[in-house]
Amino acid sequence: RPQDLVRLRADVRAGYARLRQVAAEVGIRFAERLPTLQVTASWTSLTEKALSSEWLGHGLNLAAPLFEGGRLRGFEQRARHALEAERQRYLELWLTALQEVTVLTKQFQQQRRVLTTLQERRSFAQQALQAARNRYTLGDQNYLAVLTALRGVQEADRQLVVEQRELMRLWIEALEATGQWMCEDAAQCQHFWAL
Repeated sequence: RPQDLVRLRADVRAGYARLRQVAAEVGIRFAERLPTLQVTASWTSLTEKALSSEWLGHGLNLAAPLFEGGRLRGFEQRARHALEAERQRYLELWLTALQEVTVLTKQFQQQRRVLTTLQERRSFAQQALQAARNRYTLGDQNYLAVLTALRGVQEADRQLVVEQRELMRLWIEALEATGQWMCEDAAQCQHFWAL
């Protein structure tokens, strides 16, 4: 799922963190242009009580960046442009990762179908070998037919090993592309690969 890709894949998480950092910079630059309000309060001491009729002094100050407003607006605009550029980089990174995972998933599924076909072919070769042995035992044919059938089984076995290795490669690449663990423990790997 796409949300799992964002959560699990390290480069996508890093890109998202960079995007959030640049977005925070835009917020900071915007806040710098806003007026500031300062509230101050102070208690008068007992020695100053005779000189003052108030126990509590307070003040309210409002400050606005009048002379630096243009410069601050320029900083904000640069931060907004940086945010848009970072957003484009993140979107490209995310779409590339999604495409990579989609392609690997399809290749993995296709490879499983290839293995299923090869297992059926090997089963037929084993049946042909058994039939050739039976005919040889009955004296209907010579041993060359048995050797030919045995060679067919062995070729099917070799092809199965090659394709199983390709399936494992695709599985590992797909897990790396999604940022997932290969196996939680050895039992899970043994179950998956029927080792």
